[in-house]
Amino acid sequence: MEERGETARTVIWASVLLIITLTTLGVLYASGILRPAPSSDKKIDVDINVPSAPAR
Repeated sequence: MEERGETARTVIWASVLLIITLTTLGVLYASGILRPAPSSDKKIDVDINVPSAPAR
């Protein structure tokens, strides 16, 4: 009977540890720490035009 209680206690602790681990990983992923960085293959073409000065 003692062995059965020990097994149940071990399963409960394993479940609690798994829930804590998954929650922590979820928070880290949601905060952006674990998200993969966006690829740097994208190139942005920026064309800046400055209006000419008025004639005096």
